[in-house]
Amino acid sequence: MIAGSFGEEVGWRGLAQPRLQLKHGALPAAVAIGVLWSLWHLWPVVAPGGFAMTGVSGVVLTFIRLTATSVVYAWLLNNTRGSLLIVMLAHAGHNIAAQVVPLPGGTQQADPVTALLYLAAAVIVVLFCGAKWLSRVSAYPPVPISP
Repeated sequence: MIAGSFGEEVGWRGLAQPRLQLKHGALPAAVAIGVLWSLWHLWPVVAPGGFAMTGVSGVVLTFIRLTATSVVYAWLLNNTRGSLLIVMLAHAGHNIAAQVVPLPGGTQQADPVTALLYLAAAVIVVLFCGAKWLSRVSAYPPVPISP
């Protein structure tokens, strides 16, 4: 629950986000990572009987939720000058909350309320901080990239 979020964030926000946003800007990088992250979490769909359990709505809501969450996490990363720890804690906080407040009938991945709340948060971030850096800082927030 916690270790998974730490491991994922090293790859998604620690390695991919800084490199992609230097080339394409923060929002396109976050959206691309969100799509890949969604595919990462939807691997059970390709297992026998997996799609029957997930369904079209589960797939769509997973893409919405994780792509929007990716935007929010990119904003956290860029507004903390590259603090991967804060993003890891946010991800772990989400995972813990999902365990503490389980949704009925196994709808954890297909919860429309969670997906829409993350989408609203992502829209607010983009509107208030701008798509280029997802940050109110006038210059590019220096996210460390090791060679």
